[in-house]
Amino acid sequence: PKPKKVSVEKQEFQFESKSDPGHFYKVTVKDNKVDCTCSGKWRAKDRQKGCTHMQQVRKQLGLK
Repeated sequence: PKPKKVSVEKQEFQFESKSDPGHFYKVTVKDNKVDCTCSGKWRAKDRQKGCTHMQQVRKQLGLK
């Protein structure tokens, strides 16, 4: 059988830094995987949840 073409949707969100106005962080969502460019994702106590930016995007999109 022929493989099916699956459309891969990639979403991007931007958040402005509170400590450095004018600097933006990018949150990307691809295949229900959320990633952020901020350093807070590495400092988060629960790395599964990630930084606050990632948590906000998950909540907005209804992802776990």
